[in-house]
Amino acid sequence: MKHKLDNMLNQIQLYSYLLPTVKIGNAIMDFRKKYTLSGLYERDKVEEMKNKEKYAKEIMEIACSGDSISIIKKSGRIVPCNSAICSLCLFRGYDCKENKREWAES
Repeated sequence: MKHKLDNMLNQIQLYSYLLPTVKIGNAIMDFRKKYTLSGLYERDKVEEMKNKEKYAKEIMEIACSGDSISIIKKSGRIVPCNSAICSLCLFRGYDCKENKREWAES
């Protein structure tokens, strides 16, 4: 059933691009994203992004400068560890390296 619906929508969408307007094709794409299993799979995939993937750019900038990361609790900003006060850091604790690793994987 799932494959039949996706195949049918795919055919309609491909033929709709031959028409003078592409509104039909765009509407079908939106429908597929909302109501088909492949659309649900794509949404779930986005939600599974880990912090290390989501904040890769900020982490890399800090790591390339030779520092470790710190996150200010109140603002959620990622800053170099040496510029943060430990009491304000999200990773504060006995083993902040392990706390950083857990955060990155979550």
